[in-house]
Amino acid sequence: MAAVKWFIAYLRHVGIAPPLPAVVLPELVGEFEAWMKEQRGSAERTLSDYRRHLLPFVETMRIGRIGWQSRLDAAKLRSYVITRSQHTTRTQMLVVVRALRMFVRFLVSTGRCPSHLDRAVPSVPHWKLSTLPRYLASSEIERVLARCDPSTPLGARDRAVLLLLARLGLRAGDVRRLQKSDLDWTAGRVRVVGKARRPVWLPLPQEVREAILEYLSMCRPACSVPEVFLCAKAPHRPLGVTTVGGIAHRAIDRAGVVSSTKGAHVFRHSAATTLVRAGATLDEIGVLLRHASRDSTAVYAKVDLSALHLIAQPWPEPTP
Repeated sequence: MAAVKWFIAYLRHVGIAPPLPAVVLPELVGEFEAWMKEQRGSAERTLSDYRRHLLPFVETMRIGRIGWQSRLDAAKLRSYVITRSQHTTRTQMLVVVRALRMFVRFLVSTGRCPSHLDRAVPSVPHWKLSTLPRYLASSEIERVLARCDPSTPLGARDRAVLLLLARLGLRAGDVRRLQKSDLDWTAGRVRVVGKARRPVWLPLPQEVREAILEYLSMCRPACSVPEVFLCAKAPHRPLGVTTVGGIAHRAIDRAGVVSSTKGAHVFRHSAATTLVRAGATLDEIGVLLRHASRDSTAVYAKVDLSALHLIAQPWPEPTP
């Protein structure tokens, strides 16, 4: 299928196949996305997820109504969410509600609907900290890394990517956007620009540094693309949105590791879990993972089983 897609893209490029039809967004949705980029620094992936859920809402509200935003009220919002929830999974509804709430905040901030209406968007039942983070044991992480063959261009690239995920707890987007100018070889550090769009310098372990250098000096195609990691096959370009997750998934399968989660984020959870069990504090882990709130790091307190055993109360025996 990848070959077919590139072939069709080539046919469009030379004018044999018709171009893709242009996607025309409603003006209001376009303004919302521009507002999200300016006010919250939202990434294109986030806006794409929101767009899928906002377009049906906008089209539903616009039917037969002119200037419907000024007549938007709590009853309409709740009715839409309840109707949508009947045909949508709970996990997807979390995204629907998040997108809708942000969209209403945009309408409020631009004077298109009454103030505080975003609070009328109903919440989806979701109990915070109710689950354990999914992670791989340290021995499993080492098995995954050991199965990468650094003697091949693909293996060298994948090993460097996985080491950044496993040792520094980077997100997939952090690895994908990493540029050569972000690597400070003299000071042994790497600059990461995460969700908050704030650059943070992290120490670059020797193992990770050697893997990146090996890829850059021996395996990376020679081209002017500033990103560190490129697709292995021509045309050489930065990694796609799902490529880092695919690298992680294939590496876990190749190592024979059994896991319910096989994406890039499981390496981030694994790095934090390993640090907790090694005695690192939640504040130290929060600095490495670049969490804006301490609550985001609190979930890892539940994986320190040895400490939890010390405070766990014995289960009471039933009374006769």
